[in-house]
Amino acid sequence: MRVNISESLLINFRNSLPILAFSCLLTFVHQAQSASPTAVPPRAQPPATYPQIVRLSYAEGDVRISRGKLADKEHEKEGGQTTGWEQATANIPIESGYNLVTGKGRAEIEFEDASTVYLAENSVLSFSQITATGGVPYTEIALLAGTATINVHTLVEGETFNLTTPTDTISLRYPRKAVWRINSYLDAVSITPLADLSAGQSGITAAQANLIGKTTSYKHGQRVPMPATVDPATFAGWDKWVGERLEERELAMSAAMKDAGLAEPVPGLADMNGKGTFFSCAPYGTCWQPTNGWEEHLAK
Repeated sequence: MRVNISESLLINFRNSLPILAFSCLLTFVHQAQSASPTAVPPRAQPPATYPQIVRLSYAEGDVRISRGKLADKEHEKEGGQTTGWEQATANIPIESGYNLVTGKGRAEIEFEDASTVYLAENSVLSFSQITATGGVPYTEIALLAGTATINVHTLVEGETFNLTTPTDTISLRYPRKAVWRINSYLDAVSITPLADLSAGQSGITAAQANLIGKTTSYKHGQRVPMPATVDPATFAGWDKWVGERLEERELAMSAAMKDAGLAEPVPGLADMNGKGTFFSCAPYGTCWQPTNGWEEHLAK
């Protein structure tokens, strides 16, 4: 069951590393390959699927992480010990099957396309599938309880970002770019669009613009009244904090992209701004070196 919130906002019912320390930002060179006139052309291979580059880019207060059962089994095979829930710190890589939970804490997660998710206090977030196939990211996460603000920048045709709650699934598909606060309850989900960033090509419609800052609740794809126990003013402080984080991140990312000569964001790039120098390093393209050298990074 689906309900149109705006022209491209769909709610689908469902039951149911350190800083990415790039020593180089590589520009790949494709070399021509010769073949004899009688050579049999190779069979086309299906696009490869691989894990996205995802990390916990910021953690404040009580933030805990669990690798999940499959990751724990792999960890045991390599001689490690399973730890269950452990205190999370910034720059931990995140994989499919991981879970994050906050008590009196907040977290920021950065994805391969430089999208970010902000997890508020007393919230639970599960990473169901974070992969990419043929360079096209697919993200499926579940907000089991609490509040999260998603800052999604779909960059590649075919890219999909899904956030599941106990009652519904929120889908963002290329070329959608938006900032929404999601409040997940056991019997409903509330959505508050905080910004629409899709105005680059054709602008946003009046209907979409009218949704900014307004909260709507859904259950199984149907609009329902806002839970009586929820005061919208409760989230004003959270929205302000996220807004400041987003503004700071946008400025840092834009400056780093300009210095590196990049047209699209790269995960970890915002954290590199002001901490090193980009320089040409043919034949690889553009490289980066920390201001005080690599010693302090290698020592960590």
